[in-house]
Amino acid sequence: MAAPNEVAARIMEHLVAHDGNDGHGYSQGSNRWGNATRESIVVDGVEYAFAGGDRDCSSGVISAYEAAGVDCGGATYTGNMRACLCGTGNFEWMPMSYIAQRGDIYLNERDHTALCKTAEPDVLMQFSIDENGGIIGGREGDQTEWESNTQAYYDYPWDGILRYCGKGGSPAHGTQSASIPDIRYCVCSQAQGWLPEMVNRFDPSGSGDDYAGDGTPILYLALDMPGWYQARTQASGWLPAVRGYDKEDLERGCAGDGTPITGVRCYYETQNPAATDWLAIEYAVANVGCGFLPDMVDLTDTGGTSDDFAGNGGAISAFRARIIRL
Repeated sequence: MAAPNEVAARIMEHLVAHDGNDGHGYSQGSNRWGNATRESIVVDGVEYAFAGGDRDCSSGVISAYEAAGVDCGGATYTGNMRACLCGTGNFEWMPMSYIAQRGDIYLNERDHTALCKTAEPDVLMQFSIDENGGIIGGREGDQTEWESNTQAYYDYPWDGILRYCGKGGSPAHGTQSASIPDIRYCVCSQAQGWLPEMVNRFDPSGSGDDYAGDGTPILYLALDMPGWYQARTQASGWLPAVRGYDKEDLERGCAGDGTPITGVRCYYETQNPAATDWLAIEYAVANVGCGFLPDMVDLTDTGGTSDDFAGNGGAISAFRARIIRL
C-alpha cells in the first residue's frame, strides 16, 4: 500500500495533467473545491475518490491530501495551512534549507502553495490562474493548459515547506490515539567510528542534526526496532538481514562489513495493529557530498521508483529514520 504522501502526489498529478473544458482549471470562487462529479485513481490496488472540477492553489493541495486519507485539520487557504496541517501532527514545518521531497508542500503563507513532484530535479505541481488572468469568473476547466500545471522549481518566494510525517490521525483509519513508538539507531562512520545514538530524527547528544552521519562513508548501521534491516556494501553486495541492535556484535547486532554501505532496506513489523494501527519505518539516505534521496516507507520508494531499498549505488554518508502510521 502506497504511503499517503505518495497517494497525494499521484492525485495532484492527475489534477494538473488534465486540460480542456472537461479538465481541472483555476478558480478562487465558490467552486474552488470542485463540483458534484466524482473522479478516482487507483494506487497500488486501492481506489481514491475526489471531486471533479476546478481548484485554486490551496484547495488543490489540501484536497489531494484529504482524498489520500490524511487529516488536514480543517485547513482552507494558504493563511491557515501551516497551523492546521501541523496541528494534526501529520505534517511538520521545515526551513527552506531542507531539500523538499516528492509530496512535500511549498508554502507562501500569504499568497501561494505548490506540491513537490520530484526532488531532483525539483518540479512543482500547482494551480496558478484562470484563463482571463484572474482568480474568479473564468469558465470551468483548463482553457489555457496553464490554469493547472507542472513546472520547474522557482522561488515564489516560499516561507517554508510542509513535510508529511504521518504522526497524527487520519480519517481513513481506525484507532489513532496510541503514541507512535520511538526508534533508536546509530552508524559507524569511516572517519569517527560509532557516532552518538539517534532517537527518531533527533540527536540527544546535542549536535542539532536530524540524521546519523558525519559526511564520510557509513560502514555499519544498527537499528533498534521490531523487524529487520539489511545493508548492501561495496565489497559484498547485499548482506543477510539483521534483527539485533548491538554495535559490539558485527554479525547479528548491526548491518555492514567494514566497507562503505551503498544501499539499505528496512521493514517494520507492527506489534499490535489493533492498538496502534499499522506502522512502518520511514527512512532515507544521502550519499557523500549529496542531499537526501526520497524517503522509503518500509520497502516502498516514495520517489516513485520500483526500488525496494534506499540508495543509488554511491557511498552513503547519512541515514535518518522514524516510525510513521500508515
